[in-house]
Amino acid sequence: MSKILNGLLNYRRLVFALCAIMATFSAHAAPASKESVERLLELSEADVTVEIMYSDVDRFLRKTLNSQIDRSGATVAQDLSIDLAIDRFLQKIRAEFNWPSLKSLFIPIYQETFNQQEVDDLIAFYQTPSGQAFAKKTPLIAQRSSLLMQQQEQILKPKIERAAEQLVKEINDIKR
Repeated sequence: MSKILNGLLNYRRLVFALCAIMATFSAHAAPASKESVERLLELSEADVTVEIMYSDVDRFLRKTLNSQIDRSGATVAQDLSIDLAIDRFLQKIRAEFNWPSLKSLFIPIYQETFNQQEVDDLIAFYQTPSGQAFAKKTPLIAQRSSLLMQQQEQILKPKIERAAEQLVKEINDIKR
């Protein structure tokens, strides 16, 4: 019985030792290099995704600004001047919201999220035909997802408004 117990204890020690060693390996995995992350971002066409995101931001800001500007009584020339002022405003934002200026912000995020082996594996994937197809189709997925979310927002908006009104009513009843 003692031999079996000792064997089990030794086995448990071996398992714990292996777990500790494996944890040490993963904890000490090499951090991803800036160069490899830049390559990954290039292969995954992150710049195209950012461009699509900017298009959504541009549309949203344009819609918001136009809804807040009173154009009643404006002449055609004034209308054109308003449009040009909005364009200048959006160009200033565009100067900040572009891939070259955002890329340096993405690199540390990738370095903190992925280790070198993971980045290397992702690079290998994006170099395959399937990886390239994924990179090329991701912006389309993002664009279609954005459109879907806009549609869902329109569907949910009245429901959320009713729920918010109910919540306010409940809170007011509690306060009484």
